[in-house]
Amino acid sequence: MTKTHQYNFRRAILVLLIFFGLAGTHLFISTTNIALKYKLTEQKLTLAELSSQNKLLAIKVVRGENLNIIEKTAQEKLDMHYPEVVNYIVKHPRTETGNLAKASPKKSGQPKP
Repeated sequence: MTKTHQYNFRRAILVLLIFFGLAGTHLFISTTNIALKYKLTEQKLTLAELSSQNKLLAIKVVRGENLNIIEKTAQEKLDMHYPEVVNYIVKHPRTETGNLAKASPKKSGQPKP
């Protein structure tokens, strides 16, 4: 072989190595890109699920804070009712003594005396 042919052969091998190196790099980047797209899709689905769960929990909180529902549950399920007589202890700030006072609960529909 002459030096020109040897030089062309080395050049061809170098070009083939560069080509296979670039092809391998391209394949690696493409597969990584596809894997990242799948992960992104999974994360979007998880975000949508968490968002819907958050809305459901917010609705439960609003229902739990509704005083009418609390009162209804206390009366029906727990059999809790307003007492006939309510005793209040009034504490005077200066003397630090307590006085016992009695009051009856307000009942709707009854006129005030």
